[in-house]
Amino acid sequence: MLPHRCHLKHQIPEFLENRLDPARHRAMEIHLEDCESCHREVETWRWIQQNCARHFETPPESRVISADCPATKRKKWPDSPSGTNTPRLLSQQWVPLLCGLLLVVTVAATLRHFLPVPNLPSEVAEDYRKIREGKLSLERYEQDAKELDRFFSMRGVPFNTKVADLRDLHYRLVGGRVHQLINRRSVLYVYQGRSAELLLCEMFVADTAALPSGGFWHEGQKKKFLIYRAKRLNLVFWQDGNMTCVLASDIDPEQLLQAARLEANAI
Repeated sequence: MLPHRCHLKHQIPEFLENRLDPARHRAMEIHLEDCESCHREVETWRWIQQNCARHFETPPESRVISADCPATKRKKWPDSPSGTNTPRLLSQQWVPLLCGLLLVVTVAATLRHFLPVPNLPSEVAEDYRKIREGKLSLERYEQDAKELDRFFSMRGVPFNTKVADLRDLHYRLVGGRVHQLINRRSVLYVYQGRSAELLLCEMFVADTAALPSGGFWHEGQKKKFLIYRAKRLNLVFWQDGNMTCVLASDIDPEQLLQAARLEANAI
């Protein structure tokens, strides 16, 4: 057993990176078998490595600690995904900073769908303009609402859709696409009226609480609708489960609200 064993903690980073010569490496293994304090230190460093590895790129030259090392057999650690390496141990002075950054990233990802998105109505209005001017194409031209639902499902949309039939309001379904609205995956589909007027519907995972101020609420029998005016268009938003839905058009807001009610009841 090595003398002054508690003074070997400074060698732990080199040990975990396999930078000790064979004799010192073996001596540290023997030391860790007997020194509980140093063993806990090794476990702490390995926990930091595994949690930071999820958010930081793994250096290609990183090396995995030997699975046969007695010090690593006291606690079973989750296996790394196939094809990945254990990241090089980070310098001690950077660990608090990087772990703080990791916390910020995690909190931001959790709150992303609830933070205000000031330009969301304008972005939907811009999608409408692109559809109207032929600058944004549809992936599937389809007049059957159920078939369009099946198309969205086959495209791996992470929520259930139920496209409404608006023929009673004299709007026929044209088709749709899987879309990207700002930083959110959405579905987008279009109706056309008898005078070539368009209705655009988009759905995406979000909360209407993330919408900006400037709209006004309308209380329906089953849903609450939030109405905006952006880029000469009327937009009606409503919540359905974890989805935010919106219907946009340049038609009269009362007519658009009537279409939104039918759309909301269909979902």
